[in-house]
Amino acid sequence: MIVWEKYRPILVVPAVPIDNGIRFLCQTHQIDVNGEIAITLWKLLSLCNGYRTAKEIVGFPE
Repeated sequence: MIVWEKYRPILVVPAVPIDNGIRFLCQTHQIDVNGEIAITLWKLLSLCNGYRTAKEIVGFPE
């Protein structure tokens, strides 16, 4: 159950899978991330649920 008073959204830009990477859709441009960094970035984004702190997210397991 979501407790809205404690909910802290982290991702504010849509992330879209494209080929073997991620495309971030900003208002005026897009950013494409490919390669090994995309795999790590998906792991990080999967932890961004509004409940974890930045410190908890950065310390994610491999």
